[in-house]
Amino acid sequence: MYNIEDKYFYEILEDYQTEAPDAQEEIFNSFCSLIWSSDNKRRVYEKEIKFHIPSGLIHTEIGSIFNTWSSVSYTAYRSVTRKTDFVSLLRQKVNNIYSALFDERICQQKEYMDLLKVPKQLYLRWIHGETFQPEALTAEIDDAINRALNMKASCKKQKIKLEWQDYKRLVEQYFRKMFDNYICLDDYETKDSLIVQTNGWNEDNFCISYFCNSLNGYIKNYQKSCFGLKRGRNRHYGRCQDCGCLYEKNKKDTRSRRCQNCYLKYRTLRKKETQRIRRMQMKSVQMY
Repeated sequence: MYNIEDKYFYEILEDYQTEAPDAQEEIFNSFCSLIWSSDNKRRVYEKEIKFHIPSGLIHTEIGSIFNTWSSVSYTAYRSVTRKTDFVSLLRQKVNNIYSALFDERICQQKEYMDLLKVPKQLYLRWIHGETFQPEALTAEIDDAINRALNMKASCKKQKIKLEWQDYKRLVEQYFRKMFDNYICLDDYETKDSLIVQTNGWNEDNFCISYFCNSLNGYIKNYQKSCFGLKRGRNRHYGRCQDCGCLYEKNKKDTRSRRCQNCYLKYRTLRKKETQRIRRMQMKSVQMY
């Protein structure tokens, strides 16, 4: 039985490539077991953007408005690990990809977070002397929160539905390809092979970087296949602002924001709205 404990990552990969198929299967299964049994589990939790209003201000009109928004919650996930062993680092990468691309509860766009922080930012401006009209303040906060909710809904549409167990099987398929395609650091540094910048690296750093970058690439290709898109270096892709699907952009129209189906629906609605406005204008002219 293959003893994977206390081995460096590069040693595992080198053992895999020098062994017979049966032994390779055992090495690969031991590696997968090591990854999935890691203590670095995926953790999703609720966080809050909070601020405290002094008791002397909480009953004022402006203070009561801010008190309503003194705690704004959002869903977050642990995206880093303090451990530096290859198992923890690879598992963290696997966790992060699932959270970012497949977990519908999570929205990590910077603009979304900035909108959630608007009530706290306005409060800090208020206690530092800036004055607000209650109606305008309420409208500004409501607008920011509504935009944040719409952005999260749009982000949810962009996520691909894939259960964690199915995702694990998908990752294992890609891990297998990485094991088969692995080229050791010494080969990369020879004159006959592709040269990469490896100053200050050791073998495990190189292997971890190779696995993380490869997993990113494989998952991107998986996304494209889910939406029926072709792959290619000269192709440009975008996210539809209506349905959230990934679509290929026309080279001559890189400013497009909708997929073909949503664009046709949008154009039809625009035509109907234009006709409705024209009819109303004609009626108003006839009345005079």
